Amino acid sequence: MIVPQLLKVTDGLYYFESRTVSPFAVSGVYLIVRGEVVLIEAGTSISVPHLLKAIEGLGIDPERITTLIPTHVHLDHAGGAGWLVEKLPHLKVWVHNRGLRHLADPSRLIKSAEVLYGTRENIARLHGEILPIPGDNLVGIEDGFIHLADGSSLQTLDTPGHAPHHLTIFDPVSKSLFCGEALVHYLPESRLLYPAVAPPGFDLEISRATIEKLRTVNPARICFSQFGWRDDPEWVFSEIYRQLDFYARLVKSGLDQGLDVEEIRDRLKGTRIGLRSTLTQTTLRLGDVLSLQPGDVIPVDLPEQVMVDAASTSVFSARIGTSRNRNAVEIIAPTKSTLPVNQN
Repeated sequence: MIVPQLLKVTDGLYYFESRTVSPFAVSGVYLIVRGEVVLIEAGTSISVPHLLKAIEGLGIDPERITTLIPTHVHLDHAGGAGWLVEKLPHLKVWVHNRGLRHLADPSRLIKSAEVLYGTRENIARLHGEILPIPGDNLVGIEDGFIHLADGSSLQTLDTPGHAPHHLTIFDPVSKSLFCGEALVHYLPESRLLYPAVAPPGFDLEISRATIEKLRTVNPARICFSQFGWRDDPEWVFSEIYRQLDFYARLVKSGLDQGLDVEEIRDRLKGTRIGLRSTLTQTTLRLGDVLSLQPGDVIPVDLPEQVMVDAASTSVFSARIGTSRNRNAVEIIAPTKSTLPVNQN
């Protein structure tokens, strides 16, 4: 189980893991701590109170939080921004110019979310109360810089694709790139990347251009809003580009064959990912890999040594055993061949 706490990424940079304090897997939040505190993402009004408690537990007065930068206005990233402003009236919220009106008046944002979540009751259950933000607290930006009190600056980049109003933030001090959902989702416990596509605003070609734009920043670290971070950015850029091409071909093939949305979704979930071993050609469905945990077992055909691969990366070491009178793979631990994360 993930411990809900502030994890130290590097000096002056922390990550709040939100998944155990919310009924829905909402965005994590990054804290840049200097003379003042900057929040990258807000999360929801369900997760934000836990965030403030965690910040206080670090010995930081929440009044030091002066700046909030949601990467985009989707409810799992910015739904708690109004709640934060209500608690911290001095807070400045920097947001993409195209998202300003939705934070000032979230009614259209909520209406759009009903397409995904069905009812306003479902939205409230998953995201809590969504409050408007006074105009005096809102600042619009696209490609530009946010200057902090200590003399440093954060670079903001207009990075559409996942959403047309998406910002990515680069901190030159830590060389960290806060990508929101402009690149991928990341599961640090299995070191698995997968595309961050969301209806109805995702645009494949624009996303490809965004990847190339962010490559030019040359970060040392990529910080995912969902979830955690990696210190091998060039691999991340190459891998997500490969995955987008792979899944785009898969979806296009389904459309060309006349499949409906449910049939294409089933095909995506059933995409085969290999179990690499000395003897077996066993495969797993992509949907199954996402839920693997240490101690789970996978039926296989008589291999002696197994590495579990996902998205072209060895993510777990495993040993052969039996379960329910069948040969099986028992997941031991994440592999050492990939960079460790979230171990502070």
